[in-house]
Amino acid sequence: MTGRQRLARILVRLYPSAWRREFGVEFTDLLERSPLDVPRVVNVLLGAAGERAVQLIRRMTGGNTMNNGAFEARYDGLAWILSLVLVVVLLTIPLLMLGSG
Repeated sequence: MTGRQRLARILVRLYPSAWRREFGVEFTDLLERSPLDVPRVVNVLLGAAGERAVQLIRRMTGGNTMNNGAFEARYDGLAWILSLVLVVVLLTIPLLMLGSG
């Protein structure tokens, strides 16, 4: 196994297991054939963090509804997009600060 293959498999393992079951094989293959430079690795790390955040939100809300059933609220497309953008921005700020220091 080459270093690139090993790194690709490590990066894919950062994603939630449900995501890996659906996309893991193809994504691993894509990463193994791509140059794994710093911007690409950072992009994969942010993607994994975003997927983990989505998984956490789903777990906290019992899927798309509130846990107690007294109040039902669903995320619309805009709420999901804004949530993901916020997660990416909040994860990017520390990385930029580390890079400028």
